[in-house]
Amino acid sequence: MNVSSSFRLKPLAACLAAALAIMPAATLLAEPFKPIGQSPGVKRSFAAQVIAASAEGRGPTLKDVMRDAVARARESHPPSSRPAGVTPVTSCDDDGPGTLRDAFTNAVSGDVIDLSTLACGTITLTTGAMSTTADDLTVQGPGASALTVDAAGASGVLEHHGTGTLTIKGITITNGHIVGQDFHGGACVLSAANVEVDDSTLSNCYAYMGHAYGGAICAAGNVTLSNSTLSGNTTKGHYYYYYYPGYPNPYLINGTSRGAGAYAAGKFTITNSTITHNRAEMNNRGSVGGGIASGVGGHTIAGSTFDNNYAWLGGGIEVLGALGGADPYGITIVNSTISGNQTHASGAGINTLYIAYTNIHNSTVTNNAAGYYCGGVYVYSGNADIKSSIIAGNTSVLSTNQFGYYSAADLDVFASEATITGDHNIITTSNTTTPPDTITDDPLLLPLADNGGPTMTHAFDMTSRALDGGSNPDALDDDQRGVGYPRTLGAATDIGAFEAPGAVPDAIFSNGFD
Repeated sequence: MNVSSSFRLKPLAACLAAALAIMPAATLLAEPFKPIGQSPGVKRSFAAQVIAASAEGRGPTLKDVMRDAVARARESHPPSSRPAGVTPVTSCDDDGPGTLRDAFTNAVSGDVIDLSTLACGTITLTTGAMSTTADDLTVQGPGASALTVDAAGASGVLEHHGTGTLTIKGITITNGHIVGQDFHGGACVLSAANVEVDDSTLSNCYAYMGHAYGGAICAAGNVTLSNSTLSGNTTKGHYYYYYYPGYPNPYLINGTSRGAGAYAAGKFTITNSTITHNRAEMNNRGSVGGGIASGVGGHTIAGSTFDNNYAWLGGGIEVLGALGGADPYGITIVNSTISGNQTHASGAGINTLYIAYTNIHNSTVTNNAAGYYCGGVYVYSGNADIKSSIIAGNTSVLSTNQFGYYSAADLDVFASEATITGDHNIITTSNTTTPPDTITDDPLLLPLADNGGPTMTHAFDMTSRALDGGSNPDALDDDQRGVGYPRTLGAATDIGAFEAPGAVPDAIFSNGFD
């Protein structure tokens, strides 16, 4: 059923602008929070730049905010000119010679901080977050299960004020907690540039900011996750007051909340990772991206599971391009599972707006629940290329959207210019025309479980039409579970992220006798 209608775009755009768009420039860096009746505090040094940017018609971005933070950090702690090398951490104390703090603070670009020989299992921070001005820096641990850096809910953990990449390997970072009115987040990892996380866990990180971006990770550049977990992280924006120049009365700002697991101003590259039980909490303004959120396209997700995350929009994944713009890139999701995510409003599994494409190949999107409409995949514009994927078993409370048009629980395409291409899919409900070979039967999925490999997946009953009903458009060697789980067994590839075991030879005839 095709319900496209061009006149719906302007009302929705207005709604999004009111609920999600970045506030006018001068509102983003606000005064310290003051109750009604109190005078505002002293403006931060960046406020003058924000006001100037507003006068030029250019609002600040996360990159603008972090650029100022970098300048201040480098002024207070200029980078050293010594040669790069390997710095062993020999003390489990919070501060002092041989500690992680000492190595991180005094690092130079190209350093590797080696924690692999520590005798302890936990480093507890007692004097605040650790900050570095090194451009490229690697923190190498012994393994996520062997070493934890714990902020004990008292501060952030790592702040990277460099222009390159902060790489974190083999470590657990937990219990970061930041409170403020700034336009950033990253209660466990905050970077002015790029973050790479490998074989690590970031958990229970909480960012309560004026505009909270990224519970575990906030990066002004790209975020790369491999073989890692983001779990139990939270973002929440709050109300605060700002005095506009020339206006006598304060303006009440309702802060935003984006990317409880991680927020990237650049692109995400996520492989063999789990993003689970993260919450982008909302006040009256709303929140987006319980798992991850970004304001641009260019993302790739492979072999990963997003489950049980929550937001107002985009419970699992939210990509919101420039409002009214035309981002030439989009998001590609391959061999992945999006399951059990929730939204207060819509797009509980995946929510994409103002990007060129949403590609979903050999993936499973199921059991996501929306409080309003479209529990599965919500595509506002561009092209959705869906191949050999299951989008089924998602739920929503309403069957019509705010303009009275039919809204499907599994796949909802809102804008008139959005299109659907692909083949070999099971899509149970949709409000638009799907490829002619689309199956609408129940795929008979089993609960999300450990079926082998590093991430959770949904197997299916062997009578499901997913069995041998799919294709392998990207010539994948393995299904979502990785090595040892071939992508194609039996007569053909199965539909979805999971490949059912092939037929087992009868033991009686395994010696070759008939």
